[in-house]
Order: sequence, then C-alpha cells, then structure tokens
Amino acid sequence: TLILSVLPSILGWLALLAVVATFVAEGLPIETGLVLLIAGFTAQGWWDVRGRGDALLPDWYPRLRLILSAGAIAALLVGLVAIRFSLGA
Repeated sequence: TLILSVLPSILGWLALLAVVATFVAEGLPIETGLVLLIAGFTAQGWWDVRGRGDALLPDWYPRLRLILSAGAIAALLVGLVAIRFSLGA
C-alpha cells in the first residue's frame, strides 16, 4: 500500500510535466496532462471508495471522496472539451 499511496503524486507530477512541456518546448500536448489528472483522480477515488471497510477510515470519508473526485473529474473534463473545441475552431 505504500506504493499506492505515492502513485497520485507521481501522476500529478507527470501531468504537470506535460503541461510545462507544452509551454516550454512544444512537447506533450496539454490534453495529455489533463487526461493523466483525470486518470489519477479516478484511480484515487476508486481506491478510497474501495477502502470503505477499513478500520482506518471513518464511515463518511469514502462518500466525501467520491463527491470531491467526481467534481474534480467533471471540471477537468470540461477543460478538456473546451481545449478540444477551441483548438479545432
């Protein structure tokens, strides 16, 4: 579980790297960073909801994480769609 606990941070750094590479060196497209963030929030949300029966988590925590993760994923999807349509126009 130690590896899984640092996985979201690694995905976040990769996503940030993709965004910075876009502005600095015309590297990875910004969509790559957004998709990585969506994948990271999805995986972390699933992991937290899956841990519902753990004695270490309070009963309300998985529901809160589900709501917060869904909101973050929805915002990232809106940004991804906006970038796709603005680049295509």
